[in-house]
Amino acid sequence: MSRSCSAQLHGEAAAFTAALRSLVNNPQFSSDVTFVVGREQQQVFAHRCVLACRCQVFRGMLTCDEDHPSSVPPQGPFVLGNVQPEVFLAVIEFLYTNSVTLNSHIVLEVLTSSVEYGLQDLCKLCVEFIKDTLSVEQVCEALQAAVTYGQADLQQHCLAFIENYTM
Repeated sequence: MSRSCSAQLHGEAAAFTAALRSLVNNPQFSSDVTFVVGREQQQVFAHRCVLACRCQVFRGMLTCDEDHPSSVPPQGPFVLGNVQPEVFLAVIEFLYTNSVTLNSHIVLEVLTSSVEYGLQDLCKLCVEFIKDTLSVEQVCEALQAAVTYGQADLQQHCLAFIENYTM
């Protein structure tokens, strides 16, 4: 009698992430969806299969209507005039790589987008970045965002920060 064994093995995550990162906003690799982002109307190229499998909001935006399965998926370009290109690209980077490049100039807007797109893991990364880099200049905006988006941990961190600076 022979025994059957199975195992799920993983290759190097960094190499996989780097390969997917090379697809972000790269029209040369068969991108099939285009967004026109911000007042600058910057084109951002993506792959609907990546966006749809990682984000319920994009799945709804990019796939056929469930009530009409024979309908053609929307083709775009999709105009997103109220978001900065750098912020949208951070969201796209996260969807492709499960990591994000943040800075203090965009983190609150990326947090807003993470809530709008239902990306809890991105939201957590933003909150951690805000807590780690909180400054006197940014604490009021961070506190407002914490209250607006129900981030109690960030709210407490901001209040403690303010208390420390007012004593």
